[in-house]
Amino acid sequence: MNAVNIHPVAAIGTRPRYHHGDLRNALVDAALRLVREQGAPRFSLREAARTVGVSPSACYRHFADRDALLAAVVEDGSLRLAAAMEAEAALAITGLASPRAEIARLWAYTAAYVRFAAADPSYHRAKHALEGCPHAAPADAATTLAFAAIDDLFAHGVLAEDVRPRALIAAYAGSYGLASLVADGALPVDVATGAVDAVMRTMLVGLGAPLELLPAAPPTYGVCTPA
Repeated sequence: MNAVNIHPVAAIGTRPRYHHGDLRNALVDAALRLVREQGAPRFSLREAARTVGVSPSACYRHFADRDALLAAVVEDGSLRLAAAMEAEAALAITGLASPRAEIARLWAYTAAYVRFAAADPSYHRAKHALEGCPHAAPADAATTLAFAAIDDLFAHGVLAEDVRPRALIAAYAGSYGLASLVADGALPVDVATGAVDAVMRTMLVGLGAPLELLPAAPPTYGVCTPA
């Protein structure tokens, strides 16, 4: 199995539906819907309250302001994304030994992130809107997984320690950039697999990873032309 294939991952699904009395989760669900409909920066806490059918004052028992609610949306999405990443990686590393397994894991994490952004761009847009906000978490669940996978590349000798700063920047720019393109509709989903392969292969080769450790390249890539 090629490690860059993007497989269906059930973990992308939404959380259990809100039941009466669970106002916090109801507000998170409402905020997620508003992000889908309007974009992350545009809804207010008052609007989220109206969507749920409660007074704005009731919302303040759980969230100090709109950004605090948006942070909860991001946290919820990150947990679901982390589950999707782990499920994707479990398939990708089957039958592989180190250090190929470490490469395949990071590769699969990137593929899962792109697929998650394609399935529901709301989490990615909310995360982008929250950057630099005091409520933003320094390291969410998905980011923690990704950084651990990068650390493993150094621990298993795939990359030399002196390229660590460049590796962190390249990995973040590659995965975040692809997810942004997919979330914004600039990168068609049907070429996402090829895009993941192109970005990961270019990054690892540029950082000095041994060519023999990389998965076989797909015979063709999808073609993405600017709109």
